[in-house]
Amino acid sequence: MSLDALSASIIEFLDSGKFKLAMVMGKAKGKLQVRDLNGKQHKVGERQILVAHSDSSQEVSDQKIKELEEQIQSVVEELDTELLWESVSDDLQEQNLEKLTESYFGSQSSVEQSAILRATFSDPVHFKVKGKSVTPRSPEQVEEQIRILKKREEKRRHKAKGIAWLEEIFNRDSYSGSFPDDLIDLIRAYETFIWENKDHASLQWLREVENAPRGQELKRTVIEVLKHAGRIDPDADQRLLLAGIREDFSEPLQALAEGIDAFKDFPSEREDFRTLQSFSIDDPETEDIDDAISFEELEEGYRLGIHIADVAHFVEKDSPLDHEAHRRGASIYLPHLRVPMFPRRLSSNLTSLVAKEDRPSMSLIVELDQKLNIESWRFTRAAVHVQHRLNYEEADARIDGEPGDVLDRYLKKIFEFTQSLEAQRGEKGALLFNRNELKVQVVEEQVEVSVVDGDSPSRAMVSELMVLMNSFAALYCRENEIPCLFRTQDAPEENIDIPEDYDPIRMDQIFRSLKRSRVTLHAGTHAGLGLKEYTQITSPIRRYQDLAVQRQMVAHMAGEDLPYTDQELLQILTTVQMVEGENRHLEREATQFYTYLFIQRELQDQSLPAIVVNQLTGAFLIELTEWFIRGKLVTPQSLELGDEVQVQVRDVIPEEEVLVFELM
Repeated sequence: MSLDALSASIIEFLDSGKFKLAMVMGKAKGKLQVRDLNGKQHKVGERQILVAHSDSSQEVSDQKIKELEEQIQSVVEELDTELLWESVSDDLQEQNLEKLTESYFGSQSSVEQSAILRATFSDPVHFKVKGKSVTPRSPEQVEEQIRILKKREEKRRHKAKGIAWLEEIFNRDSYSGSFPDDLIDLIRAYETFIWENKDHASLQWLREVENAPRGQELKRTVIEVLKHAGRIDPDADQRLLLAGIREDFSEPLQALAEGIDAFKDFPSEREDFRTLQSFSIDDPETEDIDDAISFEELEEGYRLGIHIADVAHFVEKDSPLDHEAHRRGASIYLPHLRVPMFPRRLSSNLTSLVAKEDRPSMSLIVELDQKLNIESWRFTRAAVHVQHRLNYEEADARIDGEPGDVLDRYLKKIFEFTQSLEAQRGEKGALLFNRNELKVQVVEEQVEVSVVDGDSPSRAMVSELMVLMNSFAALYCRENEIPCLFRTQDAPEENIDIPEDYDPIRMDQIFRSLKRSRVTLHAGTHAGLGLKEYTQITSPIRRYQDLAVQRQMVAHMAGEDLPYTDQELLQILTTVQMVEGENRHLEREATQFYTYLFIQRELQDQSLPAIVVNQLTGAFLIELTEWFIRGKLVTPQSLELGDEVQVQVRDVIPEEEVLVFELM
């Protein structure tokens, strides 16, 4: 039927997947202009018309459309689509609407055609409908459609159950129940979202939960759900959770760690250093001890050993524990907790160079002459038995005091050697800073803040030994063409004079002028350290990058295939760069919070000496002289950079990162 013949008639067409009757009002630009019962205007082309229900000889009105709709629905309700399918299942070709209507009803009125079209459209199991064409499905296709619809219904019910459970959580002030067993997939999807930042369709269910929190970050809502479900400790650190970092390890990973045997028998290719005078130096609270030192007096000089935890002995590449360590990238140290890269059985026990226990190590052996000049060096896998565990204060006392025993004498010799190393690096342009650091700890809910002398003899000594081992590791990799993660730093554009005494203003200027260090596959100069090449290998318990380099060197020394390709190292490099930034942010944020909490509790009403280090909009940035803590000073007075002032706390709100001082 032509469009002209449909003037002032009723037509049927699909609108957003729904059958719609409409009154033809006219024609324009090759399309009919129609109006539905809701008064909405449509433009309908000839191919869109499914059924024409009346011609121009009939009177058309809204009432007529309503009556027609009722007639069609009445026939649809009586129509048996399965019976219709059985009658045409022998012919699975596309069916003509008029003929199909005729075969079922014995007639083909427009109402009956509409009923057939609507009924088959609503039965996707038996029919496929496209426009006016109706195609019966084969018996095999019918079975597949039934399976698909059943699966959809199961998903719908599963979603409804999940939303009902979520509503139950948010309806109650304190939810102590567990989740239904058949919702474990929902919980795992939410855990994957938090720990691996992977989206899942079920996250959208929360938008349909009427009483779920609105206007807050989706991660916070999901964390709340997992806490109620007992999958996250209610007291877990919120900063870590939002960063996707879990404090603990999954039960399977814990079980794997518990199943690893302690180091007992070792192969003949390992050197035995267990009888040497050896020691470690760390903070008293340190559990993951990466390094230890040994020293021997020889007839014509000395032998220094720097021993690093052999994590590669316990954790195989691509194992579940290795994948988790790679994902974490590094351990995190916050004032109130430590988040290790490995489960504690590994990080604090099996791999840690604890005193009085046999441990595997990767060792650098350095031969020195009587004047403490390096004559030779080599790397080896070994077994060590740390005899003394010292903290920095104890080591400083032995270095500074009168020689009392062999250990005292050895410490003094090693310190003398490292002073020479530092001086040599200084001559090559190394930037040697003497800067105290703030140590913030939370012990039994009490915030303890202390100033650490970053240039104390033992700290300077240990730092120099680690730089030495890392530089020799980089040299070893470069000379042997071993793919490695090198750390480089370009020289500053101008010479830098470091003040002998700490000057916060000058130090700020120096740090702003420094080039950022980079991790790369290509060996290059590290200007800040005064070295031709540099890598990091001395903290394999704490940094995945160090473990990867350790594995490369271990394999090369054993004549085995290298475990990492350039491409795999690039993937590790990506993790390293991401983790470094995230960890610095977390550590800075947590340290600042507890520092402000300490000020709130301990320094609130005290007179505090400070120095003006920068000018802000309407205020000044000051640094507390005794505590190296910075905050905003609000005053109408005119001050200059470097001015020394006495201040007191005006406002401190740790949760909002607010610290404001005023003049005394």
